[in-house]
Amino acid sequence: MKQIKKPVDYNIRDALALVSKGITGMTTVSDMEEERWVPTIITSFNRATGIGGLPLRRLLAIHGKNQTGKSVLAAVLAESARRMRHIPIIYEAEWSAESRWMNRLVCGNETGFLMPANLDELIDSIHKNLENLKKGKENGLIPEDIGCCFVVDTLTKLIPLEQYVELMEKGIKKSYSLQAQWVSLWSKIIVPQIYRSNSCLILVLQERQNIGANKFQKQRKVTLGEALLYDVSIRIECTHTTPIKKGDTIIASQFHYSLEKNKSDGFTAAEGSFFTSTGAGDTDPGIDYWREAIEEGKYRGLLKSVKRDKVDHVICEVGNSEIFCLPGGMEDLRDKLRQDPEFYNKFIGVLNSDSRRIK
Repeated sequence: MKQIKKPVDYNIRDALALVSKGITGMTTVSDMEEERWVPTIITSFNRATGIGGLPLRRLLAIHGKNQTGKSVLAAVLAESARRMRHIPIIYEAEWSAESRWMNRLVCGNETGFLMPANLDELIDSIHKNLENLKKGKENGLIPEDIGCCFVVDTLTKLIPLEQYVELMEKGIKKSYSLQAQWVSLWSKIIVPQIYRSNSCLILVLQERQNIGANKFQKQRKVTLGEALLYDVSIRIECTHTTPIKKGDTIIASQFHYSLEKNKSDGFTAAEGSFFTSTGAGDTDPGIDYWREAIEEGKYRGLLKSVKRDKVDHVICEVGNSEIFCLPGGMEDLRDKLRQDPEFYNKFIGVLNSDSRRIK
């Protein structure tokens, strides 16, 4: 075999420029954009992602059993994007959302809301949204770095219109294989559009019992198949719920989740939780931000209970720096956070700053 000799004065970078001449969008690895993200209301999520918040230009999937907080988490992520001036749009395929509860999770008149009847309607709407977003940017009406945060809750409820017509005519023959194929194909089409528009798409999926599974196999499976989960960048499993009681009364719920990153840089899995209030305690119904912040501070070892001069105190330490020291216990700290917005924002700033350095 004849050996190809290395050309004299050969420069790979110059050769790359020559080879890529006329190709738009070509860059080098060193010039690639950094990952884009927005901090969320849930500080444990900011830590769990490893980047400090909700990644933009990505597909995310949330799945789990019923009543484990899937819809709440998705709505809160959309609200987090809205607070950073991105455009939230929620597709509610369950047809069961209550306006009172939704308004406690998201900012009503700034959040798009639609109940699609089938998969075709959903896909058509999202593509039109992205097309109009692009036109708005071209016309200077929408800033270039602004995107949409789409939430589909629950994707499993939607089937292609073609399959629906066939079911009405011929009846159910077997499972929703066509639905899975459509969604898997569409996810591959939508990913580049989500990336280029600086948007994100959050898909809420159902879990069902894996009938016939042996003891070595998963007892529950995510609907629409593993093909879709391969396409997502972040996979969030809502695992279980813990009630918070005061006496015999449930005043809040703690929702636990695990988070896995696909196509990641080595940080692949983490856990976290968030809280909602029932309104039966001292907090209005909705997200209990203060309880979540304290739980996350304890989880990271930033918050500790100590005795000073024989009096209980709560201290917050980051490295060798003491951020604050307050008399009382964790409930007293929660009252302080709830009653003093400036102090709460300071503590959240500490948590979010700490999130970005934890990999």
